[in-house]
Amino acid sequence: MPEKQLHPGFRLFVLDSNFGTRPASPSHFVWLTAIPQVQVHCAGVNPVDAKSLFGDKLPAACAPLVQWVVEGSTPGFDFSGTVLEAPPNSPYAAGDEVFGLLPPFYGSMQEFISVPLMQLCRKPVNLTFAEAAALPLVGLTATQLLLEDHDLRAGHRLLLLGASGGVGHTAVQVARAVGASVTAVCSGKNAEFVKSLGAVHVVDYASEDFLEKLGEIVSREGPYDLVMDCVSSHDSKDAQYSYEKEIRAVKLPYQLLTGKYVTIGGFTSDWFAAGESCKHSLLSTNFC
Repeated sequence: MPEKQLHPGFRLFVLDSNFGTRPASPSHFVWLTAIPQVQVHCAGVNPVDAKSLFGDKLPAACAPLVQWVVEGSTPGFDFSGTVLEAPPNSPYAAGDEVFGLLPPFYGSMQEFISVPLMQLCRKPVNLTFAEAAALPLVGLTATQLLLEDHDLRAGHRLLLLGASGGVGHTAVQVARAVGASVTAVCSGKNAEFVKSLGAVHVVDYASEDFLEKLGEIVSREGPYDLVMDCVSSHDSKDAQYSYEKEIRAVKLPYQLLTGKYVTIGGFTSDWFAAGESCKHSLLSTNFC
């Protein structure tokens, strides 16, 4: 693939096991001329950036390997910026405002990035660069789970746990956009915020018996078609936060759920499978 050297001294962040992240200057950067080159204006920060550093879903024995893999790598997935250069056959040109999502370990927390076309999109004019950079990872998670995987539609009833978090607050808006009715569970301090996004009901898990409250709602409006859990995962470390057994256990006088219960936190093996799938997709675009 044609390449050239980017001017020396541009800035980036790298993961450091002692300090979290630190600024650094690369000793070598390859500028790939067959795909768009973007100057980054904003980069999103997600929990997965910290999880990558600590390897919290892996056995403790893997800690040295995790440190070796991530040490000195650039964190970040989400970005927004301006196209500096694009190949003639691409739909982009210099000056286009874009946003997107980089593959694992390529790192969006740097000033200049090479982005495969499948990972890039034009920035909506009504979004700031900061807003656009905060959207890709949480937005894709919410839309893929609700619309692609579980076909949420107008008239469906969604119970959303962790509704004020990154994925959660995005999922509220996606669900309302397709006409679904959303019952959101979050802390009381975020209740008004979540309601402003379109939740029909907001339940404070900390100050009331949320199962009793859900029972009252279901008695009037019917059971939920889907539960989206943004709090727990399949990992044993998160077992104390699992609500699935409690929700499914409610049968009388009203069953809370007649559809699926889905968490956004999968098994560790799911992360490896997703990374392998991404690797094969990028190889097909001559990015790796």
